[in-house]
Amino acid sequence: MLGLYYSMAMHMWITLGQWPGIGENGFPLGLLIHARILQYYAEGWIIWSVFCLPLAIIFTVLARKRFQITKCLAFQLLAFAVVLSVMNHLVPAGFLNWWRD
Repeated sequence: MLGLYYSMAMHMWITLGQWPGIGENGFPLGLLIHARILQYYAEGWIIWSVFCLPLAIIFTVLARKRFQITKCLAFQLLAFAVVLSVMNHLVPAGFLNWWRD
């Protein structure tokens, strides 16, 4: 996720020479495709991490025989929180404003 996110920021800066305002008006086709790939990947990643992953952790805790899997899933949930923090703090404000739009 981080690679896709930061490559979008670099692609946007190199292509446009500035941070865009709201929306994607004036984006060339390559940048639009990159934005869509990032959008769909982020949606799937968030749905998995917020909804499916906690349910999987609960299931594996209740199964009791799947402790190794529980540790892996818990680590993935921790990684999700770390990646979100990095995404919000280590990117230029102009890109972050566009991303949150």
